[in-house]
Amino acid sequence: MIRVAQKGAYLALLAPNYGAPFRKSPCFRGHRTIRIVQGFWNDLIRSSNSQLLNWRHVLPIADSQNFEIDFDTTVEPYLGSLLDFIRSLNGDLIKVSSCWEIEEKHETMINKAFRYLANKSIYPFIYWGPHLFVVWQKKS
Repeated sequence: MIRVAQKGAYLALLAPNYGAPFRKSPCFRGHRTIRIVQGFWNDLIRSSNSQLLNWRHVLPIADSQNFEIDFDTTVEPYLGSLLDFIRSLNGDLIKVSSCWEIEEKHETMINKAFRYLANKSIYPFIYWGPHLFVVWQKKS
């Protein structure tokens, strides 16, 4: 999509931020604490000019009798690594958000703490919100 976009074109991406350490898709199978520790560590050592997304792949759990939203997830996108990837391209970031401003139902205390840290612009929590939203413009 990016490769074939015309010069000056805009690209808008919106998706669940399932790759964030404190988020997970319905298809994720694994230990949540290990995921959080690994994700936090990966954010600290992540290359800021990566040409790879390195998103976690998961197996869909949807079948003909059992289907709910996102049961067909195959990859868990993450805003942090998406920004590293997009910054390596020839373009400008117009808008970036992990959508912390969107209130969540039944928010846990730890989630409220992460939201507070993100609102104070503390890395990496700014990238751990519920969704990823990016608007990028290809340079002319």
